[in-house]
Amino acid sequence: MTTSRVYDGTTAAAKLTDGVLGAGVIGGDSVTLGLTGTAYNSQDVATANTITGTYVLGGASAGNYQLASSVFSAAGNITPVTLTITASAQSKVYGNADPALSYTYSGLVSGDTASAITGSLAREGGENVGVYAINKGSLAAGSNYTISYTGTNLTITPAILTVTGGTVQTSRIYDGSTKILVTSNGTVGAGVIGADDVAVSLTAAYASANAAAGIKVNGTYSLSGASAGNYMLSDSAFSAIATITPKQLNILSPGQVVTEREYDGTVLAAKLSDGALDGVLASDFGRVVLDLTDTRYNSANVAEATTISGRYVLHGAAASNYTMSSFDFRTSGEIIKATLAVSPVAGQTRIVGQSDYEIAFTPSGWKGDDGVSLLSGGLSFEGSDAPGNRFITLGNLSAGGNYDLRLTSGGTLAIVAKAEEGGKDSENKGGTGTKESTSEKRPAEVAVATERAQRAHVQSTHNTDQVVYVWVDPSLLAPDDADNNDGGTGIVTLGKSIAYRCSSPSGGMVADKGNALYPMVSVCEVVAEGGSATSARMR
Repeated sequence: MTTSRVYDGTTAAAKLTDGVLGAGVIGGDSVTLGLTGTAYNSQDVATANTITGTYVLGGASAGNYQLASSVFSAAGNITPVTLTITASAQSKVYGNADPALSYTYSGLVSGDTASAITGSLAREGGENVGVYAINKGSLAAGSNYTISYTGTNLTITPAILTVTGGTVQTSRIYDGSTKILVTSNGTVGAGVIGADDVAVSLTAAYASANAAAGIKVNGTYSLSGASAGNYMLSDSAFSAIATITPKQLNILSPGQVVTEREYDGTVLAAKLSDGALDGVLASDFGRVVLDLTDTRYNSANVAEATTISGRYVLHGAAASNYTMSSFDFRTSGEIIKATLAVSPVAGQTRIVGQSDYEIAFTPSGWKGDDGVSLLSGGLSFEGSDAPGNRFITLGNLSAGGNYDLRLTSGGTLAIVAKAEEGGKDSENKGGTGTKESTSEKRPAEVAVATERAQRAHVQSTHNTDQVVYVWVDPSLLAPDDADNNDGGTGIVTLGKSIAYRCSSPSGGMVADKGNALYPMVSVCEVVAEGGSATSARMR
């Protein structure tokens, strides 16, 4: 007989054997012993302590025998059955009441109901955000059950808060970083419980460290204070738009230029160095370069050129992050006169008393677009106006305030006596007294020398930018210049191969009927075949 079993809600006791009959069965009688009706005295664990039953005889000869006692009795017990209980996980928002703690179960014996389970679960103490264990608490199921408990947790989650009103500075000067000043951390909205200590703070930074307008600022709100851990923000992101302005630099040492040069017809001033900057961040060394550009005088003329100005420009990868209070460069400067070489034409002859004679010369050393239009006055000579050779001097010749004139050689001027008319000459020399024509009275050597000088000089200066002063023989004038004495223009043919187009700015041709030469003052340019325009002043 099994004397112990697990609670199953009944009194049934399982038989293991029927037992064995003692001595007393006669011969070959067929008699058997059987045990029936075995049961506990109680179905409950607490009171089940005895198992009873009844012996009975069986077999063909059973009627011939009887048992001394048919009662079976033995000690027995019932042990509790396992009831599995599993707690259900729970959660709540900080500040809210606990939810009901619940569980699931398995293992109730048939016929028993949930009412057999009494008491309740419990949890670990605490109200701050966190995880708290749910334990069996007072849960029980009577003496017939042993509870197998599986616990879990109650989670307290943060209460949700909103924040508004965070601000940052709208502009700052470039410093190579993305940092930005927070001007307001913002304000926490409704939802703080009781006297909880909760505050909000804002951290932010520029999306770019470079100077520019309209830069995005990204930031994050965070909570602080003794109770901050019990709360969280519905949205912790912050964004704004702000500006980084360029950092102002100073000139540590100014750029250098050539402050004195010779006149060249331009305002350009040569740069020697760009200068150096003060205030560049160490992280930007080599990424910002100072360049001095467009250096020029206030005037190209000697008398007016007193100042050199220019413009500083910043270059380099970090140049846009900097500025200067002024990008202007200014210093004093001077332009000195250029030298214009004056070379008198060799072999010139002047007639005594000829007041309108101009000594021919060639200037060289013009600058830029300057030319003969700047000339005024004329060369002169030393000594008296008597026949003989005279040293040529600069006289009152001028090329304006930008040039110093210099004679390249000490040329001479031959002054000759005026040729007398044939009649007078005949009387003085014993001639016939017959009046000769003007062409016959012109000294042949003078005419030939003059014509040869014209041709030789024009041919030698063809295609050069020179001023030429020559005598023009009237026999060499083209027909359409016969009356060109009013400042008009025409063609003056010199020799047989060189042609000039001329304009008479000083009154045109001047006729001297007593002179074999025909003086004329004109400004001319070469129009002969094979040459570019060459300015010339001819007389």
